[in-house]
Amino acid sequence: MTGRTPMRRREPWPAAAQVLLRHVSGRRTWCALPVTVLHDGPDRAVLRIHEGTDWLAAFDRRGRRAHGWQRGWRLHPTTWRGDHGTYVIEWGRWYGTAVFSDPVTQRVRKWYVNCQDPLRRTAWGFDTMDRELDVELPASERSPRWKDTDRFRRLVDSGHLGRHTARIIVREARTARKQLTDPGVRDALARWATCRYDAPGLARTLAARPAPDDLARFAPGGLSS
Repeated sequence: MTGRTPMRRREPWPAAAQVLLRHVSGRRTWCALPVTVLHDGPDRAVLRIHEGTDWLAAFDRRGRRAHGWQRGWRLHPTTWRGDHGTYVIEWGRWYGTAVFSDPVTQRVRKWYVNCQDPLRRTAWGFDTMDRELDVELPASERSPRWKDTDRFRRLVDSGHLGRHTARIIVREARTARKQLTDPGVRDALARWATCRYDAPGLARTLAARPAPDDLARFAPGGLSS
């Protein structure tokens, strides 16, 4: 919500609710993903990003996906392609653990850790912010590997992420990396991936929730209609 404090929500979202997962840079929306809530409880939230979902992402002046240290970016519509992404996000953690699966066969393609700000409930869904650093473990491999460490380093060196916070993120990412090698953790993620719910639509979700001001033009009847 541009220029204003985000409206908080205390009550958990019910299973099957279709809400916005918003990443926030400063007070601006960095991206907005329509997601389906699989679970929202006292310990964690579980969210599904469906393959084929239309969403909003930050793009730079050259029309490429922007990164956290860049300026002059703008939101543009894009589409989530490839796999369903099912994220398990524990409250207070600087990461979400995910499984990416084939939308037809439900076959697991890879396990994933996305480093991000601790999740917060809002009136439109949830807020966080991506912090570039990731870990991935393809289903055909045995050892997780770090991803985008150079981008994470640049985010810190540019001053867009404090060094103290960066150390916390790295420490938690190491813990999450170990979790990906645990068969029990992977089995639990795989079970969440089998939950079947309808895919949300961007326009429908924006129309149904009190969206932040800088997303108003993308809603039905907004400036982009």
